[in-house]
Amino acid sequence: MNRYGLMASTAVLLAVTAGVAQAADTAKDQQILQELSDLKAKMWDFDAMAARIQQLETEMQANAAKATAAKEEAASAKKEADDASTTTAGASKVLDKLSRGQLQIGHTNVNFSGFIEANANHRQHNELSSAHGSGLATPFPVQAQYHTDEFRSNPPPTRMGFGTTSDYFEDVRIKSKWEWDMSAGSNAAGTANGSNWIPRMRHAMAEVDLASGWHFVGGQTYSLTVSSGNAVGGDGSDSPNLAWSLLPGTELTSAPDDGMLAGDGAFRNVQLRVVKELTSNMALAASVETNTLNWSGYHGSSSVSTGLNTTAANTVVVPVTSNASFTSGTTPYTAFGTMPEIISKIGYDPTTDYHFEAWGAFRQYKDVAGAASNLPDVGSTYTGGMGASTFIKLIPSKLDLHVGIGYGSIGSLVDGAIPDVTYEASGKPVAVFEKTLWGEVTVHPNRNLDLLFQAGIEQGEKAGVSGNSTATAFGYGNPYGSGGSVGNIACMTPSTSSLTATCKQDTKTVWNVAFTPIWRIFNNSAHGHLDFLPQVQYWRRTLFDDQYGYGPHASNWSIDLAIRYFPF
Repeated sequence: MNRYGLMASTAVLLAVTAGVAQAADTAKDQQILQELSDLKAKMWDFDAMAARIQQLETEMQANAAKATAAKEEAASAKKEADDASTTTAGASKVLDKLSRGQLQIGHTNVNFSGFIEANANHRQHNELSSAHGSGLATPFPVQAQYHTDEFRSNPPPTRMGFGTTSDYFEDVRIKSKWEWDMSAGSNAAGTANGSNWIPRMRHAMAEVDLASGWHFVGGQTYSLTVSSGNAVGGDGSDSPNLAWSLLPGTELTSAPDDGMLAGDGAFRNVQLRVVKELTSNMALAASVETNTLNWSGYHGSSSVSTGLNTTAANTVVVPVTSNASFTSGTTPYTAFGTMPEIISKIGYDPTTDYHFEAWGAFRQYKDVAGAASNLPDVGSTYTGGMGASTFIKLIPSKLDLHVGIGYGSIGSLVDGAIPDVTYEASGKPVAVFEKTLWGEVTVHPNRNLDLLFQAGIEQGEKAGVSGNSTATAFGYGNPYGSGGSVGNIACMTPSTSSLTATCKQDTKTVWNVAFTPIWRIFNNSAHGHLDFLPQVQYWRRTLFDDQYGYGPHASNWSIDLAIRYFPF
């Protein structure tokens, strides 16, 4: 092959090779372009997927917020329903179906209460007191009224009142109680069977309940020392079982009226009470209450008038009338303390069939010097007392037991049979201590009949005793306080001088027993209920021994008949 042929062949080969290479490059570019297109498409799908994921997450967050809001709304609705249906200390239901005697005003429920009573009383010995008397008025043979019986009928036990209970507002509920009876009139009007329908305030208090378990009570209501319990309602209905709460409305008082059992009183004091629920069945309470005291004892007749105290329960010589800090006239119940009563109590119900409580009190008695009495000492005495009680449903709805004890300077904190304080020869107040024990057994044969058996006793101790004659005798329970050389025998000697003749010696022991059937002869939910309450009662009062060791006693039988109509 010549040179020109070789060159031509080479040129052809290069052209063919270049064409093939160009074709290969074009195919690769197309592949790359296709892959780029595919990747771009996938990126678009990824963006859409990311957007979809974000949309779903947003929807899930919105649904979670709605679920949380719905849960909170349901919890709030449940709380409102629970608050509306919950009662504290027997209060009426709020925002619920109204019962007889209830009126709803806005978010407040008004509950009317009370009863109308007709009564009659017969005593073996004349006490010259109202239809519901007490053993401290039991006369001795020296008194003319001891030799006559007594029949009495008067209206004071009739009561009327109302209470209010609001709905919870921002976890706060407000309640109140107002009640009056007709006992403000004098015994003279009652003695003459005259008009004695004069209203007297029994309860006037407000209560603030917090959902956190704190409660605040202010006004006049039962003292914190009054025993609580889970008794059946006045119409025979089941108990609300709230005794542990230590709030007004859970107290138990003696039937057929307050303060009819030795050692177990039902005093109503002006107070400020704070209660904290510790658990669902335990509470702790503290109160600051008015300090009305009961003074008694002998002061020595050589320095003051020997006039007799004709109104005092213990019928002792009048305190130094020139010393206003002790008393004015013949009324020994004037407070001469400068500090209010400070009382605390704890209540616990392990089950609805058991209630336990214990209380303690801190008290002060203060004296100032009386110029006319030659008593130079000025001072204060700090003292106190304690008590405990239990209420047990031995057989639920059939048999209940209520028992209590007390010790200390607690006379006016229970029933006032034994005084709180006397004073010694120096003029300084001396606390009078006493012991109390009482019990009640209630049988419930059926809803329309309760049988109440009661017994109580309290015994005072000597205090501030000095002197060896009537002229120099001081203190409570002084043997020479009998007021004469013959001693206590004078109490047992009939006297016709006047109705005000009395024994000078102090009371040592008072005890009584009582039986009271409570028969609901008419019990209709639409028209109220009518109760018949007959009561048989025996009182015995014993004096301290005189200088000869003689401590006489006097007793009295009484029969009470009462009919009560409860319209609400």
